[in-house]
Amino acid sequence: MDWMTYMEKRRALVMGTGISGIGAAEVLLKQGWNVVLSDVADRMDSKKKEKLTRMGVQLCFGPQQAELVNDI
Repeated sequence: MDWMTYMEKRRALVMGTGISGIGAAEVLLKQGWNVVLSDVADRMDSKKKEKLTRMGVQLCFGPQQAELVNDI
């Protein structure tokens, strides 16, 4: 895989929507990563969800599925 293809496909899965998980997701986004933020419980407030979604984070709540790690 060439460098540009690798850079275009960079995906990260962040487990947990606590303060450190959200912070990690934001840092990865700023570095150009595609981010999936996952948590079993949906306890995040709607403003934070909206902000992260607008930034490009894919949110996933509920039991973690094996498909989350595809292409990561």
